[in-house]
Amino acid sequence: MAATLLQLCTDALEGVDGFEVPGTIVGNTDPTAVLLKSVAAQIGRELVREVNWQTLKTAHSFATVASTSAYSLPADYQRFANLTFWNTSEEQPLLGPLGAIGWAELTRGMTVLGVRYAFHVSGGYLNITPTPSEVQNIGYDYYSRYYSTTAAGVAQEDWLLDSDLWRLDRDMAVLGMRYRFRAR
Repeated sequence: MAATLLQLCTDALEGVDGFEVPGTIVGNTDPTAVLLKSVAAQIGRELVREVNWQTLKTAHSFATVASTSAYSLPADYQRFANLTFWNTSEEQPLLGPLGAIGWAELTRGMTVLGVRYAFHVSGGYLNITPTPSEVQNIGYDYYSRYYSTTAAGVAQEDWLLDSDLWRLDRDMAVLGMRYRFRAR
């Protein structure tokens, strides 16, 4: 079962001499509560950056718009799951993600793709070439950067309530929080 923020903080302080576990964390001005919330968020952001957690893997799809090549990434996008891009309209995988050199070659060079699409990420946008001339349905998987959810299961960027749930490995959270708490 997923742990709440309050449970994680309680577990992290268990056995740490000289500190009482606060009864609440979010909105509490007690320095211990403020520090616990801060280290919980720090551990969340760090673990999301370092590991491709299956629990954070999310499917996303969208329809292209004719004559539009740039599309916004999901708000919680951290990184793509490898080899998951698919043009379901054409039943073909997309090439990519291309690096800057490969993208420049395709968009400014002499390379011809035909009808197969390729993509590149730049400036927070997913860029597709060739620019679609008609609606295409594109799907891919990515890893979310949201390490917590509401009690109802809605993923979110940060801790908003003591009852918010941790989405990752509980032991890693507790040990990481305890270490950072003691270090400070």
